[in-house]
Amino acid sequence: ERSSSPHLGGTLRAQLRTGKAVCCSRPSCCMLMLLGVAQATGWLPRVLVRSQSGGSGASALCDVRCLLDEVGGQHTTFNAHRLFLEPTSEALAEPSALAKSARSSSPALVDTYADYFSPLRQAPGQLRASDLEEVLQPDHMERLRFTNNPLQAYGALFRWEVLFDGLVELNLRAWTEIADRHSLPRPDAEDVQRAMGMRAERAIQRVFWWTDDWGRTRELSFDFYELYARIFREHSFQPTDGAEQWLDVLNEYRVPCCLCSRLDQSSTRLATESAGIDHLFQEVVCAEDGVQTLEETFLVAFVKIKRPPSRCVVFDNEPEGVTAAHDVLAKAVGLVGKHAGYELKHAEKRLFGLDEMTLMSLREVFSDDRAR
Repeated sequence: ERSSSPHLGGTLRAQLRTGKAVCCSRPSCCMLMLLGVAQATGWLPRVLVRSQSGGSGASALCDVRCLLDEVGGQHTTFNAHRLFLEPTSEALAEPSALAKSARSSSPALVDTYADYFSPLRQAPGQLRASDLEEVLQPDHMERLRFTNNPLQAYGALFRWEVLFDGLVELNLRAWTEIADRHSLPRPDAEDVQRAMGMRAERAIQRVFWWTDDWGRTRELSFDFYELYARIFREHSFQPTDGAEQWLDVLNEYRVPCCLCSRLDQSSTRLATESAGIDHLFQEVVCAEDGVQTLEETFLVAFVKIKRPPSRCVVFDNEPEGVTAAHDVLAKAVGLVGKHAGYELKHAEKRLFGLDEMTLMSLREVFSDDRAR
């Protein structure tokens, strides 16, 4: 504060400018030292510190004020509550102005950072595994979390057919009723198992060999879809052996799980709720996501669970699923049963059921991962 005596005010101002000031308490000295360093670096204007306490070294610093002084021809005010300078000059530019300046100086660099996460906004048909492998890498905080729980860095993808028991009987019932309704030969369980995962039109022409006429094929396929939807709602789904236990273990270690289904969202939710495993999946990929191939299904699943493709494993029982997993840089575990073991030999691991899966087996799948 300005003193009533001009001689005293001038003396204090001269002491501050020369770096010599006398205070009555140690906190005041510390504050003057800090403010002197700030003044030397040009961060703060010249200030005067006054203590209302006595000469005791334990007395508190009671007041801090800033003299109105000219800095660069303009006045600077001091906010005593926040200890933050609010200069009237335009020394600190607006954030938008800084952004405009950076874009004008190096527009390519700014656009690169702005479009870094653009691969995550692509349509399923435009996603690339190499882009997701780069964008979905864990950041610093996630790396620290994965250090405490290494298994949390991985992701698990499950095909629809490996989780639910009795799907062959469900499809056999629908195809048998269609055959009886149109006076066609009944398919056996082996043919129905081969037709699972195919479109109805392809199964009619290439598996059951009912007709080659496309109009007749479309008529039979429409009848099958309508009948299958009615039987599907009446069916009581049960998880396969060891599926619920393995999902419980993955959730206990916070490994994100995703269900890959070719059905719509309502039918998928109905089946998972009927089997009692709906709470064990963090994400679901269904028909509403617009996927058309297995590769697109897995790529969308990577984006949903926020894990890079190389840190994900796909559980499937078909050779096509194992090949699709490798095409998108993921690992694969083949479940023997629908196909023989030699047909799944290109998978990282082959099992007869999810009840054989353990945490050690999961670590063996990623044994070549150096970033653990």
